[in-house]
Amino acid sequence: MNDFWRLLVFAVYGGITLTALFTVVYVLFPERVALIRIQAEAATRRAALLGLVNALFLGGLAVALVSIGGDAASILAVVLLSLGLVGITFGLSALALTVGARLAPEASPLRQVVFGSGALFLACLAPLVGWFGLLPYLASLGLGAFVMTLRGGAAGEA
Repeated sequence: MNDFWRLLVFAVYGGITLTALFTVVYVLFPERVALIRIQAEAATRRAALLGLVNALFLGGLAVALVSIGGDAASILAVVLLSLGLVGITFGLSALALTVGARLAPEASPLRQVVFGSGALFLACLAPLVGWFGLLPYLASLGLGAFVMTLRGGAAGEA
């Protein structure tokens, strides 16, 4: 029973901190988050596939660097994984804005991010489907949309 309470506290704390993270990312970088949102909505499949390829590439490269050994290789692996996490964070912030805009279209964008973050967090807590289906899909979609904005322009541009 003690594990249940630890898990509950961890889930509540995780939800609050992720909501705060996505909100701060939106507040500090509203133009970037809006651009990522446009990419994610306009080219959903392409962004998800691009994100999956990039996540697998960065993860594989990091594993290869760690297996080489040495401090420099390990530091480079951490840097690569950190860059991937930054992209996922920006992408999930944009997806939280998208979900929040659909849940509460009349609310301010800041409230939309908060509502969307809460909804995404609770949806990803769903056993099995949320853990192994929705969360990896959202992370891939967010990373892919982020990468698409790095190479320039809106979704209509090639």
